Amino acid sequence: MHIQGVVLDLDDTLYPEISYVDSGFRAVDKFLSEAGACQYGEFFCAAKSWFEAGPSSRVFDNAIETMGISLDRFPISELVRVYREHSPTIRLFPDAEAWLIRNQGQYLLGIITDGFAISQRRKVIALEIENRVSSIVYSDDFGRTFWKPHSRPYREIQSRLGLRPEALVYVGDNPTKDFKGAREVGWHSIRIRRNGTLHQFLEPLPGFEPDIEISRFDELNAALINISLLSNK
Repeated sequence: MHIQGVVLDLDDTLYPEISYVDSGFRAVDKFLSEAGACQYGEFFCAAKSWFEAGPSSRVFDNAIETMGISLDRFPISELVRVYREHSPTIRLFPDAEAWLIRNQGQYLLGIITDGFAISQRRKVIALEIENRVSSIVYSDDFGRTFWKPHSRPYREIQSRLGLRPEALVYVGDNPTKDFKGAREVGWHSIRIRRNGTLHQFLEPLPGFEPDIEISRFDELNAALINISLLSNK
């Protein structure tokens, strides 16, 4: 069967996720500096340094402790709220934007995205992509239990698009969660492993490897043709 639907991941697939992280750090920096807690740019530099030292859930805690800011006055929960609810300054990868423009009428397009729904919706608004796809599923709308790799978001968007599993391909970047759910519902999958992205060096879960790996959207149409040819043999 020919591929009729392409469902895309959002973070680090359609745009560079690090740009969202930087945008969020700048929003918190602005919040703190305007409150007189630090000089402008001070929090951004501290948070960026801790983030680059290695992914950690304590980036905010470490940055605040390093700066000597009172947690009684500025609790971490408030800083996380500012981060998650800010309107981000982000842009699509140029090759992703070009692919979306060229292929809107060629395939039914959709997006499945993890993360807190308010953050993901603001990313979609900032990227101006809601009208470029037929449907967007925010897995957080079902509750965190149903974030990828749970199969529910995949089944939901399949129902919305009205396509059979074998006619669908999922394109994502994170091999620890993107392809397991797709495989479980019978979809094909393509990994985009792009230099400089957060999950570039992660390897797939055994038994849930993507069908094909590419490095740019320029290679996606050829990969989709190959999957169609292989599935028709």
